[in-house]
Amino acid sequence: MPVVPNTVKLTYTASGTYAAVFDKSVSGTGATETNAGNYVYAGNIITYSRTGSTSTSTSRVDVLTSTDLTHVTTTEPLDHSYVSVTTNQYTR
Repeated sequence: MPVVPNTVKLTYTASGTYAAVFDKSVSGTGATETNAGNYVYAGNIITYSRTGSTSTSTSRVDVLTSTDLTHVTTTEPLDHSYVSVTTNQYTR
């Protein structure tokens, strides 16, 4: 899949919520999509609990600075039918 810069906006709050807004050019539906929920950051792991999702998602943080976040995300549905592993790089 080609890398398309500036198509995902990721927002984390100090109270433990997050939102990921995907531009319509990279969403699966052709429309802007938002994933949101709660997160916990402990050690170098972010654990996501997405609202309405039946998948678990954890990310190993490899780089975290005031301007950069790089993490490797593993997502697996509750029925364990597959595992998805992606590397994500975000810059502010």
